Amino acid sequence: FPSHDSPPTEIAFRNILNQTVGVIRCGHTSVRPSKKHNWYMLWQPPQGFPLGLKVMDDSTLLITSNLYRTDTILNRGVQILSINQYSAKHLIDTLSSLIPIDGNARGFSDQNLSNLFSRFYNNLFPNDSLYHFVLKDTSGLIQSISRVGYTEEGDTLSVIKTSSKIVKSRLRPKRKTPN
Repeated sequence: FPSHDSPPTEIAFRNILNQTVGVIRCGHTSVRPSKKHNWYMLWQPPQGFPLGLKVMDDSTLLITSNLYRTDTILNRGVQILSINQYSAKHLIDTLSSLIPIDGNARGFSDQNLSNLFSRFYNNLFPNDSLYHFVLKDTSGLIQSISRVGYTEEGDTLSVIKTSSKIVKSRLRPKRKTPN
């Protein structure tokens, strides 16, 4: 978290509040982003952490998707053991503290973390641009690999720009400033 000498960003402040509120263990008590921040994020291209991960239990992360579509190593089903020297268990515990849960029922928290892993990771580690993965592939072989953060400019499907603009215009509302 940032030092007390400078005001935190909205994301950093929300992370602090979520960890504080999380101690209450009430799933109905949470800290949400401002309308302006939600609007801003709606128009930002995906960037940063390149993988979609599924939380299987308190210490297991499996790859469900990879924004780098031509990557032949980080495939669906590969188990991530650590990211940037943080174990899967440490990451799950740390990121889960940002999600409100009822009592000790982790099911919702694990599912929410699985659905939005890259967003939670990017919010907690916004300055990461290189990711060092230790993984166990589907044959059981343990490997170490590094990947740069995802940017839309490096997208493997950038050739199909015109059709993606059409899809984006259908998915996103007309741009106007929120109240």
